[in-house]
Amino acid sequence: MDSRYEIKGRIARGGVGAVYEAYDFAMDRPVAIKRLLPPEEARLAGSAGSETLAREFDALVRLRHPNVVSVFEFGEDEEGPYVVYELVRGETLDKVAGSAALSPDEFVEFARQALGPLVAAEELHLLHRDIKPGNIMLAALPEGGFRVKLLDFGMAKFSEFPSPQTLDLSGTFLGSIDYVSPEQVEARPLDQRTDLYSLGCVCYFALARRAPFAGRSEADTLMRHLEHRVEPIGESRPDLDPALSAWVMRLISRRTCDRPRTASEALRALEEVATGNGTEAERESCPVESPAMPSPLRRSRRPILPAAAPRRRVPPPRRGRRPAGAGEAAAWATALVCAGILAGGILAARSKPPQRHRASAAVRPSPTALATPAFPAGRHPEGPGIPTDRATPTRK
Repeated sequence: MDSRYEIKGRIARGGVGAVYEAYDFAMDRPVAIKRLLPPEEARLAGSAGSETLAREFDALVRLRHPNVVSVFEFGEDEEGPYVVYELVRGETLDKVAGSAALSPDEFVEFARQALGPLVAAEELHLLHRDIKPGNIMLAALPEGGFRVKLLDFGMAKFSEFPSPQTLDLSGTFLGSIDYVSPEQVEARPLDQRTDLYSLGCVCYFALARRAPFAGRSEADTLMRHLEHRVEPIGESRPDLDPALSAWVMRLISRRTCDRPRTASEALRALEEVATGNGTEAERESCPVESPAMPSPLRRSRRPILPAAAPRRRVPPPRRGRRPAGAGEAAAWATALVCAGILAGGILAARSKPPQRHRASAAVRPSPTALATPAFPAGRHPEGPGIPTDRATPTRK
């Protein structure tokens, strides 16, 4: 970078680059300059980071809109590529809503201006893919009111057809967990309804001062997105018109086919709500969604939770009969066979007559052996002292 720009200091930092306030001596105006982070701090490799800056410059050059930050120059020096933008004086939405929620009138004006860039991007087939409160600036106007500026198109992508989300070095999608869409988590193809979902989460935050799916941890937040566990905005803001609350909740519908098809359709519905003619817009019929494509997110060190499988309804069992599984039926059959074998053995044993066991002639003892038992030497059954070699008297 030559002596044309003087760096004043860093004003913001993201996952890919950092933004610095500077002064342009050639044009005599303050500017903002975005540079890539050092390789050890960036979430993308060096070549990918350079492509990100070039893609952002290309997107901003083609997307000319009063609610989008203007871009002036793309250059490269010994420190790497850089992009020069207009310097927007104001506060990001996370700071504005952090102090006080927007009123219904302020919210309608905010949503109208925030949808403007998406309507322009619709014709270019451009997706932002990282809409969050930190990327939306509110600048005060001299005549009163505010001007919305959409920032950071570093994740923007031109795609006429749905395409997957970009991943970082670890295989994790680039984006903010609180405002990411379910199809980004599931690595499904994306279209403009993804940006509308993120913008709906931002609108919820502007009204309730909290993200709609914020959980106790990143994993809990992802599951809340996938299972659509969210409190209706009307419970936090009962002062809102029910039609306006329904408009916000439609943007963050779980299924893409339940959301507005385009930003133009969402803007028309908002204008109808603002004029008091808001009714629930006609929705397209939702087809059965195809299974999620094999997600490269599973290679990430950070656990990414898959979409919850729909529960299959099991019909209740008939009265008087207990359904038995295959394992239970086999157990009953085995028990019956064993009982039959045991009963048969008992009946056979009772019907057979008892048999007397007689000794054979080969082993029948002699009468002498029975009459004269053997005694140890020196002992006689009649008492001690009687010789044992005395002949046994025989009967005559």
